[in-house]
Amino acid sequence: MILRVHASVETMQYYQDYIRDRKLERSQHPERAEGIEKQIERVRELSRLCRSPTSRPNPDTLKEIMALQQLAESECSSTPWLLSFAETTVQPGIHMIEFEGGYLVFTLMTKLPGSQLSYEKLCAMTSEERDEVRAGFKDAFE
Repeated sequence: MILRVHASVETMQYYQDYIRDRKLERSQHPERAEGIEKQIERVRELSRLCRSPTSRPNPDTLKEIMALQQLAESECSSTPWLLSFAETTVQPGIHMIEFEGGYLVFTLMTKLPGSQLSYEKLCAMTSEERDEVRAGFKDAFE
């Protein structure tokens, strides 16, 4: 059996260590057993979620789709327009690290001319250049 983990190895190790430490704490402090058990169950659930497919989209994905729809409806020329999107589940063999049965959203949007402004590129700009970028964003949103 292959276990597909969506969380990092470090995160999974943290959860395992946390549960081990709370079990030790519970044995040393039986008067706090009920509260400690709730903590253990919460972290077990987080660990389970790291190894399981989701049955619904990420809330940020839904917000992005709604924002793109609104921008397209207002014919904003400074952002891509959402042309379409499709929701489905991950099928076997699609990708080796994705969860089969997990939720998948494809978005199709227009491409804008120009180049992507990365955080690193923005930080490398002079103060005046950053001010120009800010002014451009302000104009785009008005």
